[in-house]
Formats: sequence, structure tokens, C-alpha cells
Amino acid sequence: MIFNAEEYCQLLGIPYQIVCIVSGELNNAASKKLDLEAWFPGSGAFRELVSCSNCTDYQARRLKVRYGMTKKMDGEVLHPFMPEKYRTFIPFVKPAPIDEEVKKKGGK
Repeated sequence: MIFNAEEYCQLLGIPYQIVCIVSGELNNAASKKLDLEAWFPGSGAFRELVSCSNCTDYQARRLKVRYGMTKKMDGEVLHPFMPEKYRTFIPFVKPAPIDEEVKKKGGK
């Protein structure tokens, strides 16, 4: 999912970086989290545009979602992996080019 946002930034020519968040900063649900940050020249910093987490089967267990044969059928009940919703990046990408244009015109 993060690669869709990466491709979008590449097409627009926006400088970006993908950051893997350290485990101490994750919530109980996420086993891994990636952030896509774009460069905002006006503020001189990278800002987060997209966040995508791998929650493995945490959410499925909490929602009691399962698949497979039931225990009554002597089968194994499994919980599917569910990606956590992630921030829609298109509205957040627009400020980067606008930020550059404002800076060229002498604004902050």
C-alpha cells in the first residue's frame, strides 16, 4: 500500500523518504509501521504524508473474524491478517508543490 503513495510522489517529482517506525513507537496492534514523508521546502523538513501498519491478526482476533474449519469439525480455525487503515495521501501531497510556489513568491 505504501508503494502506491511512493509511486504518486515519484510521478509528481516530490522528494520523499520511507521511514520504518521503531518498535517502541508502535501501538499494541501494529507489528510494523511504515511512514512516507515528503520534503516541504518552506519548513525545511520532511513531513508525514502516509502511514501504513501491518497489524497481523490482531484486529481479526478482536473482531472475532476467522476462517477455516471449526473446532467441531476437527479443523484449525485461523484468523486472517488485516492491514490497518492508513491515511489517504492525496490531500496531503498537494501542500508540497504549493509550499514551494509560495516560497518562490517571497511568502513563508
